[in-house]
Amino acid sequence: MKASVRKRLENVVPHPRYGKWIRTSDSKVDVDAINRTRRFERGEVFMETAIPADVTRQKPSVFQRVVYFDVLKICRTCGRDFIFYAEEQRFWYEELMFYLWSSAVDCCECRQDAQQLRKRNERFTQFSNAMASELLDDDSLVQFVEDAIFFWQERILIKRQKLNRIKNLSHRRLPDHPVTLKIEQFTRVLDQHCNAKNA
Repeated sequence: MKASVRKRLENVVPHPRYGKWIRTSDSKVDVDAINRTRRFERGEVFMETAIPADVTRQKPSVFQRVVYFDVLKICRTCGRDFIFYAEEQRFWYEELMFYLWSSAVDCCECRQDAQQLRKRNERFTQFSNAMASELLDDDSLVQFVEDAIFFWQERILIKRQKLNRIKNLSHRRLPDHPVTLKIEQFTRVLDQHCNAKNA
């Protein structure tokens, strides 16, 4: 193994299930099968990690992945190295039935962050619809206010009127709750920045 690859392996993003090191396999895999499958992956391929694939469990395709192997890749989001593990590929293509030309482009941490952001966005959209019809219970309203502040800070929520409506609803329904104080203080700071900019 090249010294440069070994150094990259020392700093990979750890996978919660598979760790941070390549996982050598005892499987006997045909070298031609490995070479045919390599076309699917960009990155440093570790032949010693090859495990055979069950093509009958994959989504039909012109080219089948007949073998899986660990691949060292660079995350497109954070730029750190990560390993797309052979076992993870088997799960993707044989259990989840992902298309065979799909591949991991983000490390597991960035994928998890993106998944949490999607869930939070879905919840925020659901709460927004419920807010319009006054169907939010108090616990949901607290979460809605927290999400609104988060989305404003991340520049996902950009309409100040919506933020003000959420603040007013929180003030009306939960006047003494800490989240109401938090959003009032947050909007006060935004007003101060806005006034300072305009001065």
